[in-house]
Amino acid sequence: MVDHAGAPHRAVDFAPRSRAGLNVRVEALTWQHALFAVEAANTTVYVLRDQREAGAFLDDFGSGRLDRELRALLERPPHSRLTRRRARRTSPRARTGTLVGLEHEFSIFDGSTRVDFRTLIHALAIEGVRADPSDPNAYRCPWGGVITCDGREAEIAIPPVEVSPGFVRRAFDYADRGEASLRDLVPGHRLDGYSSHISVSFAERNDRRAARRYARTFAPAMMLLMDRASSPGLLVRPRPGRLELCGEHVSGAVARGALAFAVGSVRALVGANRRALGALRVRVRLEPAIERYGIYVDRRAFGPDLYTAGRAAELRTRDGAPRSAQQQLELAWTLARQSVAADFAEDDLDAIDRMVRNEIPLPCEMGV
Repeated sequence: MVDHAGAPHRAVDFAPRSRAGLNVRVEALTWQHALFAVEAANTTVYVLRDQREAGAFLDDFGSGRLDRELRALLERPPHSRLTRRRARRTSPRARTGTLVGLEHEFSIFDGSTRVDFRTLIHALAIEGVRADPSDPNAYRCPWGGVITCDGREAEIAIPPVEVSPGFVRRAFDYADRGEASLRDLVPGHRLDGYSSHISVSFAERNDRRAARRYARTFAPAMMLLMDRASSPGLLVRPRPGRLELCGEHVSGAVARGALAFAVGSVRALVGANRRALGALRVRVRLEPAIERYGIYVDRRAFGPDLYTAGRAAELRTRDGAPRSAQQQLELAWTLARQSVAADFAEDDLDAIDRMVRNEIPLPCEMGV
Protein backbone atom coordinates (compact mmCIF):
# COMPACT_ATOMS: atom_id res chain seq x y z
CA MET A 1 0.00 0.00 0.00
CA VAL A 2 1.45 3.39 -1.00
CA ASP A 3 0.39 6.98 -0.60
CA HIS A 4 0.07 9.50 -3.42
CA ALA A 5 3.76 10.29 -3.31
CA GLY A 6 4.76 6.63 -3.68
CA ALA A 7 6.03 6.30 -0.10
CA PRO A 8 4.92 3.33 1.99
CA HIS A 9 1.64 3.97 3.78
CA ARG A 10 2.00 2.28 7.16
CA ALA A 11 0.86 2.41 10.74
CA VAL A 12 3.08 4.10 13.33
CA ASP A 13 4.14 2.15 16.39
CA PHE A 14 4.30 4.66 19.25
CA ALA A 15 6.08 2.34 21.69
CA PRO A 16 8.99 3.95 23.62
CA ARG A 17 12.37 3.95 21.87
CA SER A 18 15.94 4.09 23.18
CA ARG A 19 19.35 4.45 21.58
CA ALA A 20 22.78 5.79 22.53
CA GLY A 21 21.65 7.04 25.94
CA LEU A 22 18.57 8.83 24.51
CA ASN A 23 15.01 7.80 25.31
CA VAL A 24 11.89 8.87 23.42
CA ARG A 25 8.32 8.26 24.54
CA VAL A 26 4.97 9.68 23.55
CA GLU A 27 3.72 12.26 26.01
CA ALA A 28 0.44 13.13 24.27
CA LEU A 29 -1.44 12.20 21.09
CA THR A 30 -4.26 14.19 19.56
CA TRP A 31 -6.09 13.91 16.24
CA GLN A 32 -3.48 16.03 14.49
CA HIS A 33 -0.38 16.19 16.71
CA ALA A 34 2.10 13.97 18.51
CA LEU A 35 4.08 15.31 21.48
CA PHE A 36 7.28 13.39 22.27
CA ALA A 37 9.30 13.52 25.48
CA VAL A 38 13.04 13.12 24.85
CA GLU A 39 15.04 12.16 27.94
CA ALA A 40 18.69 11.68 28.85
CA ALA A 41 20.56 12.00 32.16
CA ASN A 42 17.48 13.19 34.09
CA THR A 43 16.80 15.98 31.58
CA THR A 44 13.67 16.16 29.43
CA VAL A 45 12.76 18.21 26.39
CA TYR A 46 9.52 18.05 24.41
CA VAL A 47 9.21 17.86 20.65
CA LEU A 48 5.93 18.50 18.83
CA ARG A 49 5.19 16.90 15.46
CA ASP A 50 2.26 16.73 13.12
CA GLN A 51 0.74 13.22 13.14
CA ARG A 52 1.83 12.88 9.51
CA GLU A 53 5.45 13.45 10.56
CA ALA A 54 5.45 11.18 13.62
CA GLY A 55 6.60 8.06 11.79
CA ALA A 56 9.44 9.91 10.08
CA PHE A 57 10.52 11.41 13.42
CA LEU A 58 10.70 7.96 15.03
CA ASP A 59 12.51 6.52 12.01
CA ASP A 60 15.07 9.33 12.15
CA PHE A 61 15.51 8.79 15.88
CA GLY A 62 16.05 5.06 15.41
CA SER A 63 18.65 5.59 12.67
CA GLY A 64 20.62 8.15 14.70
CA ARG A 65 19.95 11.04 12.33
CA LEU A 66 18.52 13.09 15.22
CA ASP A 67 21.25 12.36 17.78
CA ARG A 68 23.10 15.64 17.34
CA GLU A 69 19.98 17.79 17.29
CA LEU A 70 18.38 16.12 20.32
CA ARG A 71 21.59 16.24 22.36
CA ALA A 72 21.89 19.95 21.57
CA LEU A 73 18.38 20.49 22.90
CA LEU A 74 19.13 18.51 26.04
CA GLU A 75 22.34 20.45 26.73
CA ARG A 76 20.50 23.77 26.90
CA PRO A 77 19.31 25.10 30.29
CA PRO A 78 17.52 22.19 31.96
CA HIS A 79 13.97 23.51 32.11
CA SER A 80 11.47 21.58 29.96
CA ARG A 81 10.80 23.19 26.62
CA LEU A 82 8.48 22.62 23.69
CA THR A 83 10.21 22.80 20.33
CA ARG A 84 8.91 22.83 16.81
CA ARG A 85 11.74 22.60 14.36
CA ARG A 86 11.49 24.07 10.89
CA ALA A 87 12.55 21.12 8.79
CA ARG A 88 12.04 19.72 5.35
CA ARG A 89 9.34 17.37 6.69
CA THR A 90 7.49 19.95 8.74
CA SER A 91 4.00 20.59 7.36
CA PRO A 92 1.72 23.55 8.01
CA ARG A 93 -1.52 23.05 9.87
CA ALA A 94 -3.77 20.80 7.83
CA ARG A 95 -5.93 22.80 5.43
CA THR A 96 -9.66 22.25 5.23
CA GLY A 97 -10.54 18.96 3.60
CA THR A 98 -6.99 17.58 3.38
CA LEU A 99 -7.32 15.01 6.18
CA VAL A 100 -10.16 12.64 7.01
CA GLY A 101 -10.76 10.38 9.99
CA LEU A 102 -13.32 7.70 10.76
CA GLU A 103 -14.64 6.28 14.03
CA HIS A 104 -16.90 3.26 14.39
CA GLU A 105 -18.75 2.51 17.62
CA PHE A 106 -19.97 -0.98 18.47
CA SER A 107 -22.34 -2.35 21.06
CA ILE A 108 -20.84 -5.43 22.73
CA PHE A 109 -23.06 -8.39 23.61
CA ASP A 110 -22.36 -11.47 25.69
CA GLY A 111 -25.15 -13.69 24.40
CA SER A 112 -28.24 -11.50 24.70
CA THR A 113 -26.74 -9.29 27.42
CA ARG A 114 -25.35 -5.92 26.43
CA VAL A 115 -21.94 -5.34 28.00
CA ASP A 116 -20.59 -1.99 29.16
CA PHE A 117 -17.21 -1.85 27.41
CA ARG A 118 -15.89 0.48 30.10
CA THR A 119 -15.90 -2.51 32.48
CA LEU A 120 -13.85 -4.59 30.01
CA ILE A 121 -11.38 -2.36 28.23
CA HIS A 122 -8.59 -2.13 30.81
CA ALA A 123 -8.73 -5.86 31.55
CA LEU A 124 -8.09 -6.75 27.90
CA ALA A 125 -4.66 -7.54 26.50
CA ILE A 126 -4.55 -4.40 24.34
CA GLU A 127 -1.13 -3.64 22.89
CA GLY A 128 -0.95 0.12 22.68
CA VAL A 129 0.10 3.47 24.11
CA ARG A 130 -2.19 5.46 26.41
CA ALA A 131 -1.36 9.10 25.71
CA ASP A 132 -4.55 10.88 24.67
CA PRO A 133 -4.92 13.86 27.05
CA SER A 134 -8.68 14.04 26.48
CA ASP A 135 -9.47 10.31 26.74
CA PRO A 136 -7.99 8.19 29.56
CA ASN A 137 -9.50 5.06 27.99
CA ALA A 138 -7.78 5.39 24.61
CA TYR A 139 -5.09 2.97 23.43
CA ARG A 140 -3.10 3.91 20.30
CA CYS A 141 -2.43 0.48 18.81
CA PRO A 142 0.23 -0.93 16.44
CA TRP A 143 -2.36 -1.21 13.65
CA GLY A 144 -2.26 2.59 13.59
CA GLY A 145 -5.47 3.71 15.23
CA VAL A 146 -7.22 3.86 18.59
CA ILE A 147 -9.33 1.47 20.59
CA THR A 148 -11.37 3.18 23.29
CA CYS A 149 -14.93 3.45 24.55
CA ASP A 150 -17.58 6.09 24.05
CA GLY A 151 -20.00 5.65 26.90
CA ARG A 152 -20.69 1.93 27.11
CA GLU A 153 -19.90 1.30 23.44
CA ALA A 154 -16.52 0.13 22.13
CA GLU A 155 -14.92 2.46 19.60
CA ILE A 156 -12.19 2.21 17.00
CA ALA A 157 -10.76 5.38 15.44
CA ILE A 158 -8.40 5.43 12.50
CA PRO A 159 -5.50 7.92 12.31
CA PRO A 160 -6.09 10.90 10.02
CA VAL A 161 -5.67 9.89 6.38
CA GLU A 162 -4.38 12.36 3.81
CA VAL A 163 -6.93 13.11 1.10
CA SER A 164 -5.25 12.05 -2.12
CA PRO A 165 -6.15 9.51 -4.80
CA GLY A 166 -7.04 6.20 -3.17
CA PHE A 167 -7.70 7.71 0.26
CA VAL A 168 -11.10 5.99 0.67
CA ARG A 169 -9.49 2.57 0.32
CA ARG A 170 -6.69 3.54 2.70
CA ALA A 171 -9.16 4.76 5.31
CA PHE A 172 -11.12 1.52 5.22
CA ASP A 173 -7.96 -0.57 5.29
CA TYR A 174 -7.32 1.03 8.67
CA ALA A 175 -10.92 0.60 9.77
CA ASP A 176 -10.95 -3.07 8.81
CA ARG A 177 -7.74 -3.70 10.76
CA GLY A 178 -9.13 -1.85 13.76
CA GLU A 179 -12.39 -3.80 13.77
CA ALA A 180 -10.52 -7.10 13.38
CA SER A 181 -8.28 -6.16 16.31
CA LEU A 182 -11.29 -5.32 18.47
CA ARG A 183 -13.01 -8.60 17.61
CA ASP A 184 -9.87 -10.54 18.50
CA LEU A 185 -9.85 -8.89 21.93
CA VAL A 186 -13.39 -10.01 22.82
CA PRO A 187 -13.79 -13.57 21.48
CA GLY A 188 -17.18 -15.03 22.22
CA HIS A 189 -18.83 -11.60 22.19
CA ARG A 190 -21.00 -10.15 19.43
CA LEU A 191 -20.31 -6.71 17.97
CA ASP A 192 -23.23 -4.72 16.58
CA GLY A 193 -22.54 -1.46 14.76
CA TYR A 194 -23.84 1.48 16.80
CA SER A 195 -22.65 4.69 15.11
CA SER A 196 -20.05 6.15 12.75
CA HIS A 197 -18.30 9.52 12.98
CA ILE A 198 -16.47 11.10 10.06
CA SER A 199 -14.02 13.93 10.77
CA VAL A 200 -12.69 16.27 8.08
CA SER A 201 -9.87 18.72 8.76
CA PHE A 202 -11.21 22.26 9.11
CA ALA A 203 -8.84 25.21 9.36
CA GLU A 204 -11.29 28.11 9.13
CA ARG A 205 -12.37 30.38 11.95
CA ASN A 206 -15.99 30.63 13.11
CA ASP A 207 -16.41 26.86 13.01
CA ARG A 208 -19.70 27.10 14.91
CA ARG A 209 -21.14 29.31 12.17
CA ALA A 210 -19.76 26.89 9.58
CA ALA A 211 -21.48 23.99 11.34
CA ARG A 212 -24.81 25.80 11.09
CA ARG A 213 -24.15 26.57 7.44
CA TYR A 214 -23.41 22.89 6.83
CA ALA A 215 -26.71 21.92 8.46
CA ARG A 216 -28.60 24.25 6.11
CA THR A 217 -26.90 23.04 2.94
CA PHE A 218 -25.27 19.59 2.96
CA ALA A 219 -26.90 17.97 6.00
CA PRO A 220 -29.97 16.51 4.21
CA ALA A 221 -27.72 14.65 1.75
CA MET A 222 -25.35 13.49 4.50
CA MET A 223 -28.32 12.18 6.49
CA LEU A 224 -29.67 10.22 3.53
CA LEU A 225 -26.24 8.73 2.90
CA MET A 226 -25.66 7.61 6.51
CA ASP A 227 -28.88 7.03 8.41
CA ARG A 228 -31.37 4.17 8.52
CA ALA A 229 -35.15 4.38 8.79
CA SER A 230 -34.85 3.99 12.58
CA SER A 231 -32.14 6.65 13.07
CA PRO A 232 -32.80 9.82 15.08
CA GLY A 233 -30.75 12.39 13.14
CA LEU A 234 -27.31 13.86 12.44
CA LEU A 235 -24.81 15.56 14.76
CA VAL A 236 -22.53 18.27 13.35
CA ARG A 237 -19.75 18.91 15.85
CA PRO A 238 -17.02 21.56 15.51
CA ARG A 239 -13.79 20.20 17.01
CA PRO A 240 -10.27 21.67 17.19
CA GLY A 241 -8.93 21.47 13.66
CA ARG A 242 -11.81 19.39 12.27
CA LEU A 243 -15.53 19.15 11.65
CA GLU A 244 -17.13 15.93 12.88
CA LEU A 245 -20.27 14.42 11.32
CA CYS A 246 -21.97 11.77 13.44
CA GLY A 247 -24.66 9.40 12.22
CA GLU A 248 -25.71 5.78 12.09
CA HIS A 249 -23.12 3.02 11.80
CA VAL A 250 -22.24 2.47 8.13
CA SER A 251 -20.25 -0.22 6.36
CA GLY A 252 -19.45 -1.44 2.86
CA ALA A 253 -20.30 0.70 -0.15
CA VAL A 254 -22.54 2.97 1.93
CA ALA A 255 -19.64 3.82 4.24
CA ARG A 256 -17.33 4.53 1.30
CA GLY A 257 -19.91 6.82 -0.24
CA ALA A 258 -20.51 8.69 3.02
CA LEU A 259 -16.79 9.22 3.58
CA ALA A 260 -16.24 10.62 0.09
CA PHE A 261 -19.26 12.92 0.40
CA ALA A 262 -18.14 14.18 3.81
CA VAL A 263 -14.78 15.32 2.44
CA GLY A 264 -16.26 16.88 -0.68
CA SER A 265 -19.03 18.67 1.17
CA VAL A 266 -16.76 20.16 3.84
CA ARG A 267 -14.40 21.39 1.13
CA ALA A 268 -17.29 22.90 -0.79
CA LEU A 269 -18.60 24.56 2.36
CA VAL A 270 -15.43 26.66 2.37
CA GLY A 271 -14.44 26.85 -1.28
CA ALA A 272 -17.62 26.79 -3.34
CA ASN A 273 -19.17 29.84 -4.91
CA ARG A 274 -21.42 31.70 -2.45
CA ARG A 275 -24.26 31.85 -4.92
CA ALA A 276 -24.11 28.08 -5.43
CA LEU A 277 -24.11 27.51 -1.67
CA GLY A 278 -27.02 29.89 -1.27
CA ALA A 279 -28.99 27.99 -3.91
CA LEU A 280 -28.39 24.76 -1.98
CA ARG A 281 -29.71 26.16 1.29
CA VAL A 282 -32.97 24.74 2.68
CA ARG A 283 -35.13 25.58 5.67
CA VAL A 284 -34.22 23.61 8.77
CA ARG A 285 -34.92 23.65 12.50
CA LEU A 286 -31.68 23.28 14.44
CA GLU A 287 -31.17 22.17 18.03
CA PRO A 288 -28.11 22.16 20.28
CA ALA A 289 -26.59 18.73 20.81
CA ILE A 290 -27.31 17.41 24.29
CA GLU A 291 -24.32 15.35 25.42
CA ARG A 292 -21.48 17.23 23.68
CA TYR A 293 -20.98 20.57 22.01
CA GLY A 294 -22.43 20.73 18.52
CA ILE A 295 -25.62 20.95 16.47
CA TYR A 296 -28.30 18.30 16.22
CA VAL A 297 -30.34 17.96 13.02
CA ASP A 298 -33.44 15.86 13.66
CA ARG A 299 -34.97 13.61 11.00
CA ARG A 300 -38.00 15.96 10.99
CA ALA A 301 -35.95 19.16 11.08
CA PHE A 302 -36.77 19.92 7.42
CA GLY A 303 -40.53 19.43 7.81
CA PRO A 304 -41.29 15.91 6.60
CA ASP A 305 -39.77 12.80 8.14
CA LEU A 306 -36.66 12.54 5.98
CA TYR A 307 -36.00 8.88 6.72
CA THR A 308 -39.54 7.74 6.08
CA ALA A 309 -40.02 9.67 2.83
CA GLY A 310 -36.40 9.21 1.68
CA ARG A 311 -35.58 10.58 -1.76
CA ALA A 312 -39.19 11.73 -2.19
CA ALA A 313 -39.22 13.94 0.91
CA GLU A 314 -40.27 17.49 0.07
CA LEU A 315 -37.87 20.10 1.42
CA ARG A 316 -38.25 23.86 1.23
CA THR A 317 -35.58 26.11 -0.20
CA ARG A 318 -34.62 29.38 1.42
CA ASP A 319 -37.33 31.23 -0.58
CA GLY A 320 -39.96 28.59 0.21
CA ALA A 321 -39.96 26.72 -3.11
CA PRO A 322 -40.35 22.92 -2.89
CA ARG A 323 -37.44 20.62 -3.68
CA SER A 324 -37.27 16.84 -3.36
CA ALA A 325 -34.59 15.26 -1.19
CA GLN A 326 -33.31 13.48 -4.32
CA GLN A 327 -32.83 16.84 -6.05
CA GLN A 328 -31.05 18.13 -2.95
CA LEU A 329 -28.80 15.08 -2.95
CA GLU A 330 -27.91 15.59 -6.62
CA LEU A 331 -27.23 19.30 -6.21
CA ALA A 332 -25.16 18.75 -3.07
CA TRP A 333 -23.02 16.05 -4.64
CA THR A 334 -22.51 18.04 -7.84
CA LEU A 335 -21.15 20.92 -5.76
CA ALA A 336 -19.09 18.65 -3.50
CA ARG A 337 -17.70 16.63 -6.40
CA GLN A 338 -16.33 19.74 -8.08
CA SER A 339 -14.27 20.48 -4.97
CA VAL A 340 -12.47 17.13 -4.88
CA ALA A 341 -12.01 16.01 -8.47
CA ALA A 342 -8.25 16.59 -8.48
CA ASP A 343 -7.59 14.62 -5.29
CA PHE A 344 -9.94 11.66 -5.81
CA ALA A 345 -9.37 8.49 -7.79
CA GLU A 346 -12.31 7.00 -9.68
CA ASP A 347 -12.73 4.22 -7.14
CA ASP A 348 -13.00 6.87 -4.40
CA LEU A 349 -16.11 8.22 -6.17
CA ASP A 350 -17.74 5.03 -7.42
CA ALA A 351 -19.90 4.29 -4.36
CA ILE A 352 -21.20 7.84 -3.87
CA ASP A 353 -21.88 8.28 -7.61
CA ARG A 354 -23.95 5.09 -7.60
CA MET A 355 -25.84 6.05 -4.44
CA VAL A 356 -26.80 9.41 -5.92
CA ARG A 357 -27.93 7.72 -9.17
CA ASN A 358 -30.06 5.29 -7.12
CA GLU A 359 -28.01 2.29 -8.20
CA ILE A 360 -27.15 1.57 -4.54
CA PRO A 361 -30.01 1.97 -2.07
CA LEU A 362 -29.77 4.52 0.69
CA PRO A 363 -29.66 3.13 4.27
CA CYS A 364 -33.23 4.33 4.92
CA GLU A 365 -34.35 2.32 1.88
CA MET A 366 -32.86 -0.95 3.13
CA GLY A 367 -35.67 -1.82 5.53
CA VAL A 368 -33.50 -1.96 8.68
